[in-house]
Amino acid sequence: MGQLEDALREVALGRANHEQASAWMDELQARIDETEDGKELRATEEDVAALRGVVSHWEAQARAQTAVAFRRTGNKRPAEGASIRMAKTVVTNASPEDVKAWAMENMPHVLRIHAPTFNAQVKTGGIPSRLASVTQEPRGALAKDLSSWLTETREAAPSPEPRDAAAQRRAVRDAC
Repeated sequence: MGQLEDALREVALGRANHEQASAWMDELQARIDETEDGKELRATEEDVAALRGVVSHWEAQARAQTAVAFRRTGNKRPAEGASIRMAKTVVTNASPEDVKAWAMENMPHVLRIHAPTFNAQVKTGGIPSRLASVTQEPRGALAKDLSSWLTETREAAPSPEPRDAAAQRRAVRDAC
């Protein structure tokens, strides 16, 4: 169990370091927000978000007007900076039941099962066990509070190497 204790100590240390860094960042943000530049920054962020919405609206209108101009003239470049790209879309001309019946007979490889719905039905017993069944497998879970692993009084194998915040960040980067 030495590896488990080491892993729990690492998680506890990482969480503690993350919590400290987040608290420091929040404190710095609060200090910045109190300054005139901070207040101006917040106001500018709100303006940028509002403008993003306005620009998106204008872009949608310009795309719609480009399509209108194309339908009217047939020109795929009705104005400088505006063009038409033809997109293929599928329109089903029969009932879903007819399409499914045809596909089951002629192209069964194109039919897919919606996994979340299927799995839910399996778990509730709605699918015959000859097709699918439910098994149970153990999965690890960690408590939110692992601060007891940060104390030296915890009896466990010593950690192979102590980790400070910088070493923890390097380990995380290396693991990714």
